[in-house]
Amino acid sequence: MKYSDLIQFDPIDEIIKFGQLDNEDYREKLVKNFVCSQTFENYIIPQICGKLDLNSTTETKGIQIVGNYGTGKSHLMSLFSIIAENVDYLDLVQSEKAKEWLKTIAGKYKVYRFELGNNQELWEVITFKIDAALEEWGVDYRISDDDSPRSYSEKLELMLAAFEEVYPDKGFMLVVDEMLAYLKGRSEPAKLNRDLQVLQALGQMSDRTHFRMVFGVQELIYRSPEFQFAKDMLGRVNERYVDLTIQKEDVQFIVQQRLLQKNEHQKAQIRKHLSQFTTMFPHMNNNLETYVNLFPVHPSYFENFSLIRIGKSQREVLKTLSKKFSTIINDDVPTDKPGLICYDSYWQDMQGNVDLNADPDVSKVSSITALINQKIEENFTRGLAPKKVLAHRIVSAAAIKILQADLSHPNGVSAETLANDLCHVDITCENFDELVDLAFTRVLDSIVSATIGQYFVKGENNEYHIRIEGGVNYEQKVKDYAAQMGDGQKDEYFYMFLSEVLPVEGETYRRNFRIWEHHIEWQSHKCSRTGYIFMGNPNERSTTQPQQHFYIFFMPIFDTSNSSRPAEKDSVYFLMNDLSEELKQKIVLYGSALSQEGSASTDEKPRYKQLREKYYKEARNMFNNELLAKTMVEYIGDKHPMQGMPGAQADSKIDAVSAVTSYIMEKQFELENPHYPKFSALQQPLTNENRENLLRSARAKIASPTTINRNGEAILMGLGLWENGRLSTEHSEYARSIKNKLEAKGGQVLNRDEILEVFYADTHEYISIDYHIEADLEMLVLATMAALGEIEIVLQGGSQINAGNISDISKLNPQDCYTFSNVCPPKGINIPLVREICLGLLGVDRTNELDNPNSSIFADLLAKASELENIIVTLQHKIQGGYYFLNDIEIISEDDARNFDVELVRLKGICNHMQRYNTKDRCCKNGHDRNSQQSV
Repeated sequence: MKYSDLIQFDPIDEIIKFGQLDNEDYREKLVKNFVCSQTFENYIIPQICGKLDLNSTTETKGIQIVGNYGTGKSHLMSLFSIIAENVDYLDLVQSEKAKEWLKTIAGKYKVYRFELGNNQELWEVITFKIDAALEEWGVDYRISDDDSPRSYSEKLELMLAAFEEVYPDKGFMLVVDEMLAYLKGRSEPAKLNRDLQVLQALGQMSDRTHFRMVFGVQELIYRSPEFQFAKDMLGRVNERYVDLTIQKEDVQFIVQQRLLQKNEHQKAQIRKHLSQFTTMFPHMNNNLETYVNLFPVHPSYFENFSLIRIGKSQREVLKTLSKKFSTIINDDVPTDKPGLICYDSYWQDMQGNVDLNADPDVSKVSSITALINQKIEENFTRGLAPKKVLAHRIVSAAAIKILQADLSHPNGVSAETLANDLCHVDITCENFDELVDLAFTRVLDSIVSATIGQYFVKGENNEYHIRIEGGVNYEQKVKDYAAQMGDGQKDEYFYMFLSEVLPVEGETYRRNFRIWEHHIEWQSHKCSRTGYIFMGNPNERSTTQPQQHFYIFFMPIFDTSNSSRPAEKDSVYFLMNDLSEELKQKIVLYGSALSQEGSASTDEKPRYKQLREKYYKEARNMFNNELLAKTMVEYIGDKHPMQGMPGAQADSKIDAVSAVTSYIMEKQFELENPHYPKFSALQQPLTNENRENLLRSARAKIASPTTINRNGEAILMGLGLWENGRLSTEHSEYARSIKNKLEAKGGQVLNRDEILEVFYADTHEYISIDYHIEADLEMLVLATMAALGEIEIVLQGGSQINAGNISDISKLNPQDCYTFSNVCPPKGINIPLVREICLGLLGVDRTNELDNPNSSIFADLLAKASELENIIVTLQHKIQGGYYFLNDIEIISEDDARNFDVELVRLKGICNHMQRYNTKDRCCKNGHDRNSQQSV
């Protein structure tokens, strides 16, 4: 009886190539042969169809199919793209669940597929392929002709518009394979960054448009040392794509359903064959039907395969098993053993695979197993000679086991599990217990003895495992890698070191560029200025928005071939070319260890981390000693040693950089904005971190001037809004500008766009048109004017802030500072006049009580006015004809008395006239308008 009599073998040995998809028979075969696991039916295909649904109202993304070679990644991309292109293929799908989902996208797309196979710029490749697709589909447009400075996204949008004119009801799907091989050829930081930006733009275009980007990629990309610089950018790309990973369990299902099909007659024959061995192998006895269904593969093959931690160990697994079946298909099924393919055999397949052996963990285990197998050949002689085959199988099984976890936490094998999993038949053993004790335990102990416990050891719980630790010279490997680094790569690690040692806090301002937003103190104004820190040549400055007040550049120290430094008034260059060669070498070794750590096997990572920390500490200590002495600061072509500059002795290195820059830029800041407020009364400078709290204090001071609030007073004093212990706009140039604009409008409203202008729309930053102060400071000016009854502020939506409800100023949202509608002259009662009367008669401002029906403000004013009127009458009588002390000392002359009497008559008239205004309503009704009130 041959294996071919027991299984219906359908090999999976073809490699899906997009170039063959023009063949209709090939297309039909791919769709018809696609096997759907439950994960495919319930998750992957629904996710794909959801993201490809042109009618979706939710967020859509590009699709990233993650899976190693041989896992069916290309087959999956071919399946849904073929059906999306042509509804006629839908009926060939075997899974009903998958068919229902695929029905939603069937025939809805024009699809163009290609495999990456060159080293050109990704944008050039993409645009070339898009042009080819458009030409093939009769769309008269070439995206590659657009050499304008538009962004990638804008160019794609124009292309899609041309496509939709011809195909208004179709989507445009671009399907790309072999992304890993392409990106590995583009691993230089600058090249990789540009390519990842293109991928990000293509993914972004997939959101709520008729364009969809689909590409296949291997998990290996995230572990390759070539991509250590781009981890952050890879994460940004992932945000634009749904990440669909083909799991090991899905591969197992495909193998079972496609390679191992059997009819009932064949199953009966297999059952009869295996039953001969059930007394020897209890696991087989208890799970006979599983063994029958999976024959000739041992069930533990899939279990152990799925546990292998190395992501790329799946590579070509379908082809591997297909080759195994092809090899044995015409062989006779052995009668003296089960004849199963067990998981230990997969180690030999891995050994024959160049790509798998390139993995650090696999390579490490491979070198050690070779030594162990050599020791077996040398030491298994005489009575142990017949056990060589089993010994080699055990080593292979142990190799698979140790790859199921980090090498620093080795998994092992036991005699009992090996006896079940390898189904090895030993003629000297009559039952399972003897097999465990006399065969497996004996061989395991003999392997330990043969290697003197150096490479194979017995651990806890009677588990045996390969011993990984050895005599690797990690420091030498770091030095060797450092020696082959290019100058550009060295500078990248210098910037990484510099950002950590200064340190530069926060995320980079632009993705995958070493640019940070930064703040320094404008010392004479006791506030902060915003700018940028650049690490590298200043050629990226033009793309960084918004334009800010200063730019700090840390120039490269290794690749100085292109170190042009434009003499801009806002640019300060820190030049560190004179750092010692010893320090530079320490920085390079730090970078080398960092790179090696990122790509090392799990057991080696701690060693490289230790070296990275060692070199960093050494470089940091040297840098601390050399920073001031070896750094030159250049501004508008003039160079100065950093040592001795004001601020250079700050507590931290980044503070020293900030202080030196602040000193250099002082005059430029003043020239740039000569009317910016000075907050001299603040205890601490106004910074980005405390800005909201301090401005909240200022708004609270405006709402309640009598409440003690030193910070609020200090802010208002800087704006000229607080004098002699009270709110005032008399000497505020910012308030005066608003008043002048209102006067020029002749009583009409003053709109927001006549007060503010956009500084940077993306972050909703506005500044005043007149003096270029920020919108939140300008709002303090307007709020103070409103509190004093000089204006009313009309917010977006129509609500108003005036003297009567000035407490609402504390409730403003940040956006209200730049979204208000307008300001206008106040309506109703003249609040400033009432305030002056209160201050003159009562000695305190009580205008905040005007809307309180229970307030006694008017009764108190009338009483005080009446009292004052009586005093005036008495005074008039006393000074009539002059006033003399003891009848002969003149205090007030007769002429002065006449002049005083004129003023006293006026004051008495005001006091008398005030009796008409005994309520707020009477103030508004009897006064008729603000001019009549002013006459009072």
